[in-house]
Amino acid sequence: MTQTVLKKSRIEWLDVLRGIGVVLMVMGHIYFGERFSVYIHAFHMPLFFFVSGFFFNPKKNYSEFIIHDLKTLILPFSICFLICQFLQCVLKGDFDIRYAFVSYFCSNHFLIVLAGGFWFLPCLFICKQLYYWARRLTRGKLFPAVVVAGTLTGNYLPFKLPLCLDSALSCLALLWIGEILKSRQENRFVKWLLDLPAPLLCLLFLVNGALIFKNGLVNVRTNDYGNAPLYWLNCLMASLFWANASKRLAGLKLRPIKVVVRELQYAGRESIAYLTMNEACIFIVSSLVALVGIPTDPVLSKALCLVAVLGLIKCLRILIAKTKMDFVFGRVGK
Repeated sequence: MTQTVLKKSRIEWLDVLRGIGVVLMVMGHIYFGERFSVYIHAFHMPLFFFVSGFFFNPKKNYSEFIIHDLKTLILPFSICFLICQFLQCVLKGDFDIRYAFVSYFCSNHFLIVLAGGFWFLPCLFICKQLYYWARRLTRGKLFPAVVVAGTLTGNYLPFKLPLCLDSALSCLALLWIGEILKSRQENRFVKWLLDLPAPLLCLLFLVNGALIFKNGLVNVRTNDYGNAPLYWLNCLMASLFWANASKRLAGLKLRPIKVVVRELQYAGRESIAYLTMNEACIFIVSSLVALVGIPTDPVLSKALCLVAVLGLIKCLRILIAKTKMDFVFGRVGK
């Protein structure tokens, strides 16, 4: 197998991993129950920081780096935020400019209608800026010390900060771990970690699940981690499990599985579209279900809602891709 094929394969499984994170996020917003929420909150948003670290390029000059992130993170956040504020004004019949201003700059602890997941975009932007400059200004053992210190500060800070700075600090280590795995992907131990034997993978899932429920509900957005060391153990174990699962899925040749993998890869590549549109689409689908009034089993109803929401988001994304509005999802210059 050539290096080109290896590289392509790795990108594919990372898209699958990001797609899994997208689906879990949508399921969390639909709400599949308290125990499900406890499980996914331990890792589903941190997965995106891990993947961003895998693609981090420390050699990129800062002007290119920040312009890219402004186009792909802050521009989509700002546009979709304004759209949601407009919808809030239409749906609720009022508009509070102070609330809108505070929500924009403090979105990790002020929610806006249909936009509960928007906090992730400025959070990732700030996290990447902090990580970039930590990488540039420190050398040797000082760099990991700065990353760990920043992460611990975010984990234990007793108050909230604007611009998602507290949550961004707490995720610095995830970018670092992603970059380490990228730089050492040919290392035998790293290869083994990302290709664990099936019995060990099952054991990892069971032990990780037990520890997640022991720690209880955590939330990166609100900086609630329960027992922080246990949170990190759970986050790393879950990330390792789902990275392995993504690689295995990406490598399966069964036709039904390949269809699922293809959809996960699409969701992973278009994660910003899914993040910004999912709650509006959930609102639309839920309203239609309530209007029709077909009684179904709650679990089946939520599963059908999930499929409908994912399908609606994809249809809207494809339609928007055919217009000049593609920049809304960070596709500037394509």
